[in-house]
Amino acid sequence: MAASDTTMANYYMLGGDGKEYGPVSAEQLRQWAVEGRANAQTQVRATDGVGYTAFGAVPELAAPLSSFTPSPVVNPPARIFSQVQSGEDTDTSAQIKRLSSVVASGSIWIKLLALTMFLLCLGLSITIVGLLIAWLPLWQGINLWSAANQAQQAVYTGSEHDLIQALEKIRRSFTIGFFLIVALGIFYLILTVIGMMMGGMGALQGIGGGLH
Repeated sequence: MAASDTTMANYYMLGGDGKEYGPVSAEQLRQWAVEGRANAQTQVRATDGVGYTAFGAVPELAAPLSSFTPSPVVNPPARIFSQVQSGEDTDTSAQIKRLSSVVASGSIWIKLLALTMFLLCLGLSITIVGLLIAWLPLWQGINLWSAANQAQQAVYTGSEHDLIQALEKIRRSFTIGFFLIVALGIFYLILTVIGMMMGGMGALQGIGGGLH
């Protein structure tokens, strides 16, 4: 709505889109009211005013309002907006469900890997050195199991939050896996060194016993 009359302009109008239009004359505002581009609740202000007031409360502007039914053009019905928004939400939910199904389709393998991590935790716990790193496979197992569950849940709910949480836990599993591999490498290196030392000591004792 561009201002077409600036010679007698003395009003601004606040449109339904939140933008201010004008300055325009009172005659132009009355014409807009007749065309349905403004109604009694439309907010206007004089160029020398500091605040808005309702169109219908300004005597100079209110005259044409009793002769027509305002058009809903300025403010589209909320029902239309809600329908459009609902359609967008439905499309987004369907996309999330499709993406989630990719992860959820492998949930059985993710859970089997989680069970393997739990068994590894038990195996490491039987040694003193293993107890120091047993929490890593335990954390990995819990993380993977939870990721599989949330991916499956996202398939049914279409929740973006559930999908993001599942992907975040899968991402975290790679970080945990890296540290687990490093820790296991150090663990088996320590066991190898201890085994070699014990073997060496046994050999020395055998030699000493033979000499006697």
